[in-house]
Amino acid sequence: MAWPGLRQVNTHIDLIDWRDGGRFIGAELATERIIAHLVAKRLGVIEQHEPTGILTHHKAHDGELSEFLPKLIAALSAHRKVEWVRPF
Repeated sequence: MAWPGLRQVNTHIDLIDWRDGGRFIGAELATERIIAHLVAKRLGVIEQHEPTGILTHHKAHDGELSEFLPKLIAALSAHRKVEWVRPF
């Protein structure tokens, strides 16, 4: 349950591989996981109306993740079906 006044948004894709020293999983694998989650939503395999949550771990960024995120955000923002969830 969310704190009163805040939205609860679950995460579905973790961009950090904690078993490999806490490094970014890489652009290719991150993209594959995001697409797989969106396909599962479209097919009705998982909840279609829940936002897709991407866990970024802002304190664990390496150079590769710092380069990937702005590109991901730009690509998602350019898509007409993407809607960013506000925390309140």
